[in-house]
Amino acid sequence: MQTFTTLKPGFYQINYPTGKIGFQIRFSEKGKVNRVTLPINTPKAIAEKKYHQIMKDVALRKLGEHEHTSDAIQLRNMKISEFKDWLIDERYRNNSSPATLKGNLNQVKYLSDFIDHNIRLADISDKTIAEYVEHQRNRGLSPSGINKYLSELRKIFNLAIKSNLIKSNPVQSKHFQKPGVMKVVSSGTPLISIGIA
Repeated sequence: MQTFTTLKPGFYQINYPTGKIGFQIRFSEKGKVNRVTLPINTPKAIAEKKYHQIMKDVALRKLGEHEHTSDAIQLRNMKISEFKDWLIDERYRNNSSPATLKGNLNQVKYLSDFIDHNIRLADISDKTIAEYVEHQRNRGLSPSGINKYLSELRKIFNLAIKSNLIKSNPVQSKHFQKPGVMKVVSSGTPLISIGIA
């Protein structure tokens, strides 16, 4: 009986009793687990390339796109709730650590809990982030805590930009808090610094 060795999430090496090896790709879609078994002795590099292509195709289908182009993705009216699912697929495809994925999902959850879950990703503006900062400040989060949230969100939005999901990053330098000083920020208005005793 053959055994399976996990190489990446959804990517397995098949060890046959004869000593030969193969590869299998597994992915879930519409509640069903699908398996693609590649021919025995397929080179690992070829199998890995096939794995990345399949995972990319699955992610694109989940976005509801039939045209596999950057323009088609950019025009997609993705909601922040859909973005969480996309982020999971993206992190798995890049073999990110569980800690990275968990941190990313937590930050998206915190933001989506503050705003409307049905808001389009492209509609999250610098004003939205300024209001989010004010919300966290009112909750008593320290400047360093707010900056940690913002740093994580900026990385996440940069990833979305690279994948052509949005055009610009709503998290800007003006949103970051200086130690010991809370900044009240809003789109189109000057920054006002308030000292903290």
